[in-house]
Amino acid sequence: MGSILDKEAIISTEGLERVYRSRGKEVHALRGLDVAIPLGEYVSFQGRSGSGKTTLINCIGGLDRPTSGEVYFKGRPLSKMP
Repeated sequence: MGSILDKEAIISTEGLERVYRSRGKEVHALRGLDVAIPLGEYVSFQGRSGSGKTTLINCIGGLDRPTSGEVYFKGRPLSKMP
């Protein structure tokens, strides 16, 4: 049986960052996140409240644009898709 790293990623992120402004301050929800989700795998994201789980899901789903970095679907940049 091969490693998860041997499988093609259906969703991946590279250097994903998302910064919000709140009360005049910058809030870093994601900082340089690299993730690869292989085709056919199930994943879950766990963490404390405010750790960036929903922000990550929103960026992966195209509901939110990252401040920097990229989300890829089947190797194609999400930002270049119509």
